[in-house]
Amino acid sequence: MISTEFVCWNNKVEVSGDTILAMLNAMDKHREQGVQILHENGIDNPEPGRWYSLERYINAFRTICERLGPYALYMMGATLPAIAAFPADIKTIEDALAYVNSLYKANHRGGDVGYFKYTSVDANKGVVECKKTYGTTFDKGLLTGLSRKFKPSSSQRVSVQLDVTKNTRDRGGDSNTFIVTW
Repeated sequence: MISTEFVCWNNKVEVSGDTILAMLNAMDKHREQGVQILHENGIDNPEPGRWYSLERYINAFRTICERLGPYALYMMGATLPAIAAFPADIKTIEDALAYVNSLYKANHRGGDVGYFKYTSVDANKGVVECKKTYGTTFDKGLLTGLSRKFKPSSSQRVSVQLDVTKNTRDRGGDSNTFIVTW
């Protein structure tokens, strides 16, 4: 099957400049490379409050993966929750995993932008379906970063695992499902 890892599902969808700037901040020491990669993909000088082509942004993710490796995408995702501000009512892993969809929807517009759908399984386990988002590696990093930031003090660690029993992006699907335990 053909991978759909870096596919923009709707070329009318736009992403906020705030999201792009957060991604650059998450790139830390690779920020200048990120600026160059964005430029090569048609995004110059992103600004808060402005909107940019999601297709170009997804293409930049592909370039980042090719040049810096998939771990760079994972670390970008994992770093975002550490540097982002969250509403005061987000206190638990479950709150954070449920909230990410609202945040995602607020920073994308122009049609079917996809979603993050959280479902609680039990007191220490949940499932997140990521449909038409930024791909397996980035999404796993994002969910890991959120889980680490909001894990209860009684939990020693968190685990975010791709559910390979379902059709995944790397096998041609339009979504990934992650099992999150804490």
